[in-house]
Amino acid sequence: MNGQIDVVEALLNVRGHMLIQPNTHDTVLHAAISSQQPEIVLLILRAFTHLIQSKNVDGSTPLHWASQCGNLNVVKLLMEYAYEEDLITLIEDASTRFSYRFVADVNALDSKCRTALYLAVANSHFDVVKYLLE
Repeated sequence: MNGQIDVVEALLNVRGHMLIQPNTHDTVLHAAISSQQPEIVLLILRAFTHLIQSKNVDGSTPLHWASQCGNLNVVKLLMEYAYEEDLITLIEDASTRFSYRFVADVNALDSKCRTALYLAVANSHFDVVKYLLE
């Protein structure tokens, strides 16, 4: 994608494009995150919001990829985007003293049992680590 927003916008208007790579199960959202361009990630999120919950064959979610790449703006976009209610999971403790809602599970494990936080730490992305811990 190389940051070419106009090209991405044009491709989104073409029917029949592939959302998921058949061998790796990487999605167009994974690819957008690799571009490190928040504008491209936003275009893809608007068109295919449901892909936020996808995993590739390695169990990596879009949040795993964003944390590993280390672009704080992309991580924030994935975490703070205004998702539709049907994509949001509600978690409550047994005492119902607290609850939280999420779309991108920060505690999700990939096939090597790594979380998004682990990947941010392992790749020395301090600003992403700090954000995920807040």
